[in-house]
Amino acid sequence: DEDDDGDDEVIKLKQEVWEQKKYSLDAEKQIKEDEQFVVHMSAYFGDFAEIKEEAINFRDKYLLPAIEDGKKIIIDCQNVKSAPHSFLNALLATPIKRLGMSAYKQIRIINAEMNIRETIDFILEDNTN
Repeated sequence: DEDDDGDDEVIKLKQEVWEQKKYSLDAEKQIKEDEQFVVHMSAYFGDFAEIKEEAINFRDKYLLPAIEDGKKIIIDCQNVKSAPHSFLNALLATPIKRLGMSAYKQIRIINAEMNIRETIDFILEDNTN
């Protein structure tokens, strides 16, 4: 019977340690999330991101403040089939100009179709020279 009490105590301690680790990992994850701003393009603009006014509104409301706060911008293009130069330029040119060469470090593009990736690369190049 005394052995059972010891086992219970060990289990309780293990649970406490696990809870602390989990809490610590959650806090680290939150800090990482606080240091970046993720843009899920299809969630905001649909699979065809083409309306320039929407890009401008989003840029002014979310991207520029995030950059002012020193956050990294992650542009996730998952499911986006089309995003013309005019749209992407309206969304990204001003933030890139403000960041200068550090735009290459501060703005990350993920899950982009080749044509969208090439357009964004062109906009990066165009606005950092």
